[in-house]
Amino acid sequence: MFVDLSPKIQFDWSNRFWALVPFDPDGVSKLWSTERNNAKNSDLKGQIFLEKTFQIRFLVPAPVLSDWRSFMLSQLKIAFPTHTDNDFYEVSRVFEILQPDSGTPTPRELKVFINQIGSAMRTCPETVSLPIAALYAGLSKNSEWNLNSPFPEHLLTKLQPFLHNDWQEDLAVLFYGVPKEKASQVLFGPKVERSLTTGDSKMLSELVNKPGIDLIVVRTLDQRFPQWLKSEPIVLAKASYACDEAGIPDTSSWEEVWKRLILGAGQVQRWVGLDRLAGRGLGALIRRGDSSFAKTILLRSNSPLEANKPQPTDTEMQSWAESVSEIVDAALAANHKNIVSGSFRLGESGHEYVNLMNAMGLLQDRSNIAAYLKPPCDKADVMNALLDSVRQGSFDVAHERACTVMAETGISWNWGSLASEVRARLEQGNCSRAEVGADIRALFRVGQEEGREALRSIARTGWIFHHLYQAHQENNLETFTSCLLVILLYDSEATSSNPNISNQGKNIYRPIASGSGRQDILNTLTSQIVDLQLSNELVAKWLEASLPHGLLTEIYKNLSMRPEAFQLFSPSTTIKHYAILKASLSDEEWNGLLKSSITNAQLLSQLADSDFSIQDIPLYLDILKHSADPLLITYLSSGIKRTSKDQWLESIRNKSDLIFLTFRLQDLGVTLDLGHPLSDALNHLVDDSLAGNTPSSVSAEDCKRLFQTLKASQRETFKRRLRDDLIESRSNTATFLDFFNDLITDCSTMAEEADKLVREGFSKILDRSNKTEIDWLEKLILKCPMVIQNCKEASLQDFKDRLSHMEKGSTDEQIKSSLIRIKEHIPN
Repeated sequence: MFVDLSPKIQFDWSNRFWALVPFDPDGVSKLWSTERNNAKNSDLKGQIFLEKTFQIRFLVPAPVLSDWRSFMLSQLKIAFPTHTDNDFYEVSRVFEILQPDSGTPTPRELKVFINQIGSAMRTCPETVSLPIAALYAGLSKNSEWNLNSPFPEHLLTKLQPFLHNDWQEDLAVLFYGVPKEKASQVLFGPKVERSLTTGDSKMLSELVNKPGIDLIVVRTLDQRFPQWLKSEPIVLAKASYACDEAGIPDTSSWEEVWKRLILGAGQVQRWVGLDRLAGRGLGALIRRGDSSFAKTILLRSNSPLEANKPQPTDTEMQSWAESVSEIVDAALAANHKNIVSGSFRLGESGHEYVNLMNAMGLLQDRSNIAAYLKPPCDKADVMNALLDSVRQGSFDVAHERACTVMAETGISWNWGSLASEVRARLEQGNCSRAEVGADIRALFRVGQEEGREALRSIARTGWIFHHLYQAHQENNLETFTSCLLVILLYDSEATSSNPNISNQGKNIYRPIASGSGRQDILNTLTSQIVDLQLSNELVAKWLEASLPHGLLTEIYKNLSMRPEAFQLFSPSTTIKHYAILKASLSDEEWNGLLKSSITNAQLLSQLADSDFSIQDIPLYLDILKHSADPLLITYLSSGIKRTSKDQWLESIRNKSDLIFLTFRLQDLGVTLDLGHPLSDALNHLVDDSLAGNTPSSVSAEDCKRLFQTLKASQRETFKRRLRDDLIESRSNTATFLDFFNDLITDCSTMAEEADKLVREGFSKILDRSNKTEIDWLEKLILKCPMVIQNCKEASLQDFKDRLSHMEKGSTDEQIKSSLIRIKEHIPN
C-alpha cells in the first residue's frame, strides 16, 4: 500500500515506516497483457511500472528442498497419522511417477498434493487405499484426464506394484463420488454394452469377475432390448456369442441374462445379416433353449434373401451360410435332429433353393449339415430351376457350385435331365465360354453315369474340340482346361463324326497332349483334377495306356511336389500302381508324393487294410524312409511272420527285398521273433554249405542277422542243428564252418553234447586234417574250455591220443603248430 502524508502533518514514525510488497514480475507483466499487445510490449510496460514504483527490490530465490521425499513423508505422517510408513512410501512413489519431468517439487506443491489426498479421502463415500487416493489426486491435476480414457501403458507398468486388483473401481468411486456398486456401473457399463453389441467376447471375459457385472449386463439388456429388436436384432445374436465365449459363471443372475436373450431372440421375425459369429451366438441360445425355440430360430434363419431388397453379395451369402452351419450344428448337438430333419428347409422356392445351395458351396466344411439342406418344394421344381438356367444360357459357376452341394445331400435328383439339357446345349456353337466350363464341371461333380455319357457324346461328335478352340481363342483358361479333361478321359484323339468343327481344336490339343503345354495350363489342369476328384479315373486311363503319357506325366510331376499331392493319388491308387508311378516320377517327386500321402491321406491305414505282398516290399521300404508309425511296423512285422519257407529260401538265395525289409525293421529296433519258416529256410542253407555250396548273394553276416530275428526257441534249435550236423558230417565242413562261424561257436550249446562232440566230431575233424577245420577246433577249445571239462575221461583221453598221433605224422607245419597249441589247452 502507499501512504500519502501532507507536508502540514508530520509524524515521527513516518520516517521509520517501510512497506514490503511481495510481487511476481511475470504476474505484473500480465496486467498489461492484451490480445493486441505481444509478449515483448507487455514485459516492457511491466518493467517500467516496477522501476517507478519500487525503488528498492529484493530478489528472493525459489525455495529448494535438498530432500523432498523426507519432507513429504513427514507431512504425510502429520496429515494421516493412522497410516503406515509403507503407505507413505507408496504415495511418494505415485507422486514421483506421475510427474517425472517437473524437476524438484517445492514445499508448496507437496503440501497442495497432500491436501488434495486428504480432500479425496474425506469426501469419498467408501474407504479406499491411500496410494489410490494419491493416484486420483495426481491424475485430477490434468484437466483432460477422464476415467474412461485408456490409461497410459507406460505409467500403468510403473504404477502396477502399488495398485490392487480393484484399483479401477476405487478410482471410479473417487471420480464419481458414489459407492462402488454404482461406480462400477458407470465405469464398466460402456464396455459391457460395447462387448454385447459387437460380440467382443474377449472384452467381456476381462470383466466377468468384476463385482456386479452380471447386473450391469442384465440392466444393459433391459434398457437396449426394445431398440435392438426394432432396428438391429442381429445384436442379440452377437451379445449371445459374447456371453457364451466369455466364460461366464453358472449363477442365477447370469441365468437371467440367458433368459432375456432367449426371450428377445424368439421375438425376431427374420434373421438378416447373419454371419458365423452371430450363428454361434444363436447356437449358444439353442443349446440353452427348448425344442420350440430351436425350431423358431431354424425357420427364421433359412434364407438371407428379402423381398424388395438387393441381392446379397457373395461375401454376404457366404456369411449367412456359415451362420446356418453353426445353427444347424448346435441344434444337432442339442438333440434336435428331428426338428432339423423335419422342419428346416432352405428358401421359399426352387430358384431360391438353388441360389442358397450356391452359398452353401462357399463353406469350407459342410459335411455335418449336407444331409439336412432340403428344399422347400418338390425336388422337380428345383431341377427345373437348373434346367431353365441351362436352356437360357445363364448356367454359371454359381449353378455349378449349387449342383456340387445338391449331390452331397443324399437326395435322388434327376441328374439325367440336367445331363440331357447340357448335352443339347453344348452340341451347338453359340455358348459362352464361361457357360461351357460350368456345364462340363457340373456334370463331373454330380458323379452320375448320365453325366459321363453326355460328356462322351460331346467328345465323340467333336463339339468338345470346338469349345476347346473357342476357349483358346478367348484365352479362357478355366474352360480350356475343362475341355481338356473331357478329351483326356473320353476321346484322347477324337474320331469325331463332325471333323469340320474339331480339326482346329485337335491341332491345339496334340502338342499339349505330348507334354509340351504351357505351365499355366498344366497348373490349372492339375487344380481341376484335384477339385473334381478325377485323379483315380485319370490314373486308370493312364495305366491302360489309352492316354498320351506326356501330359499326364507332367501333371503328376507338377503335383507330386506339393503338399496336396495326396489329393491326386488316392492311397489305394498309390499302393496298387506304385511301380508305374515310381518309374514315371523322379526320386524326389516320388518321395514327395509318398510323404504327402502318409501325412495327409491315411496311406498307412489303407496299407494296413491290404494284404502283405512280397512283390510290394519295394513300396514298403520306400514308405519306411518317411515313417516308422506303429501301425506300419505292426503290419510289416505280421506280414513277414506269415512268409513261407519257400519264400524265405528264394529270398535268401537271391538276397531279395524281403531280406532288406527284415534288416530295416531290425535296424529300427523291432523284435520280429520269426518262427520255423525262416529257421527251415536257414536249414536248407546249412545243407548247401555242408555240401560245399553257399549262395553268393548273402554273406555270413547276413545269415547271422537273419538268425537274430528268430524266436529264442528257434535260435536254440538252430544252433543245436548246427552242432549236430558238425558232429555227424563225414565230409569236409570247411565251407560250413566258415559261413556259420559265429553261430556254431556257441559254448553252452556245444557243452550240452560235449562228450559226443569230442568223441565223434573232433575225431572226424582230425581224420580229415583240413586246416580250416583244425583252426576252428583250436578256436572252440580256447573259447569254450567247458567242452573239454564236460567230456568223459575216456573220450578226452582218446582225443589226446589222436592229437599226439596226428602231430607225429603230420607233414604240414601249420597244422602241426595248431595241434600243439590245442594239446596245451587240454589239461592233463
